Amino acid sequence: MTTKLHIQHIAHLTGHKGAIYALCEDSDPHCFYSAGGDGWIVKWDVRQPEQGTAIAQVPTQIFSMTFLPHQQLLAVGSMQGILYFIDLQANKVVDPTLQLEGSIFALISDAERLYIGTGSGYLYQYQLHTQQIISQTRISEKSLRCIARHPQDNYLVIGSSDHLIHIFDLSTSTIIPSTCSHENSIFSLLFSLSGDTLLSGSRDAHIVASDWQIKKSPPLFTRQKIPAHHFTINHLINNQDGTLVFSASRDKSIKIWAASDLQLLKVIDLSKERLLAHKNSVNRLLWLPRKNYLISGSDDRSLMMYNIQL
Repeated sequence: MTTKLHIQHIAHLTGHKGAIYALCEDSDPHCFYSAGGDGWIVKWDVRQPEQGTAIAQVPTQIFSMTFLPHQQLLAVGSMQGILYFIDLQANKVVDPTLQLEGSIFALISDAERLYIGTGSGYLYQYQLHTQQIISQTRISEKSLRCIARHPQDNYLVIGSSDHLIHIFDLSTSTIIPSTCSHENSIFSLLFSLSGDTLLSGSRDAHIVASDWQIKKSPPLFTRQKIPAHHFTINHLINNQDGTLVFSASRDKSIKIWAASDLQLLKVIDLSKERLLAHKNSVNRLLWLPRKNYLISGSDDRSLMMYNIQL
């Protein structure tokens, strides 16, 4: 992996009145959405980044959000455990909302279902075409903080405040025991594009790389563990071709790693005099492949937009 990585700050996006906890894409590859502590969902266009459009508001903090392309909806999870759907044609909250048990920390979807991880330790499965909860499974006694789906196999991996990574078999609705763990809550999970490797980031400030070997015991084998940040790792994502990994942390930094061996390539923080960066915890990241843009959301109530070039 070359270390000739070029980073250009494109824009500093302001307007939110609370910390930003959620980012997701839009069907238009130039657009994305942000949400957070002020309850507002804002749409941004990277071609005119200074002109964010507030499209809807809910009366509580938003912790999670995902785009449902077939329905043209946003699914939005709140601190109060209410699941909201935002109609992107009408720019309004769809009634009725859905009350779940515990704050909604994690949302991911496929063409048929929405998978919901909550502070009560339950994994909910919501059928999109029937608009109904079809299953509710207790995964842990602690909060479920993040979910990732294997890119080929029919499994979810779930990070929890019990320090464990849980594996859920979607074909049989069973939990597969896993010994893979951190020393504190697990806040982010990221599969490699091939599905051979799972990266996990935690409140213990480490990134763990585990081999996915679901037919063996243990199904996750810890291969590498690095002290990646000074404080909590809030989010891990990769770029479109999977060669780079980006990590966001409570230590106010974004770090860029080579996906092949977790070699540190670049750090984006306030110590870099020529690069604008966040003043508080970086909570969420989003990669927009059309322009190789990295978007970040922070406790400082703002978003940063960077162009990343190899």
